[in-house]
Amino acid sequence: MFNFSKRPSFRVIDERSDIGAGRARSLDALRPGSAARIVELSPMCRGFERKRMMDLGLVPGSIVERAEQAPFGGPIAFRLRGVTMALRPSQANLVAVEELR
Repeated sequence: MFNFSKRPSFRVIDERSDIGAGRARSLDALRPGSAARIVELSPMCRGFERKRMMDLGLVPGSIVERAEQAPFGGPIAFRLRGVTMALRPSQANLVAVEELR
């Protein structure tokens, strides 16, 4: 039986958090057309979802570019290794990136 009353604690990734030398932010916070290097996946991203994201190429060190977003808070399109993929904003929020200048 699952106990859904206890939610795991996790660190929210936002523009104020620092990872490494650069400023880290979540993938969904990127502006359209901007590129970033993936720093880490949130500890909240576990199991099948973590495996799927890593299978898609969302691993530390990869370069990703934000392409477009569907209206009304729908999926966000990203380009990664020559492929365009879409992620829900909640999934993109689990990926910490450093924007490339």
